[in-house]
Amino acid sequence: MKEDMERVRMVIRHFADYVLLDSCAYQSAGFYNGQAGVALALFESARMLDDSFLEEQAFNLFQKSLLSQDADMGFQEGWAGIGFVLAYLSHYRFIDTDLDELFKKRIYQICGYIEDGINKHRYGAGHSIRFFYEFPYETVWLGRNGKSKVWVL
Repeated sequence: MKEDMERVRMVIRHFADYVLLDSCAYQSAGFYNGQAGVALALFESARMLDDSFLEEQAFNLFQKSLLSQDADMGFQEGWAGIGFVLAYLSHYRFIDTDLDELFKKRIYQICGYIEDGINKHRYGAGHSIRFFYEFPYETVWLGRNGKSKVWVL
């Protein structure tokens, strides 16, 4: 059993080293194929391996994703995915942050993106709802038609 666990740790170490080497090449800040998703994988790997250097690299990569100037609000490549990672890292105590202070403006933008996408039947807008799975509070925004929308999460 101990040998099996060592094999798993070795595979995770190889994975983390490979991903870390390529981390500077990621152009997207998003979750699926970008810096935020890679940072999440590196954070989990660092915790499993008890590796502070890897954790520091994950933190630096995630900070880069938060500095993105991309206007995409979607889950896969945009701010909804970055917000999901932020909330996940906070919830599982990888980082200590005030989600409201750091991400409140983006939450309203993401809500607008989802509402607009659903109203226009845009493919992919529904995926952004996954963003809210990690946010531990009620989100309220004013819909385009002037009616207040409330999502209790």
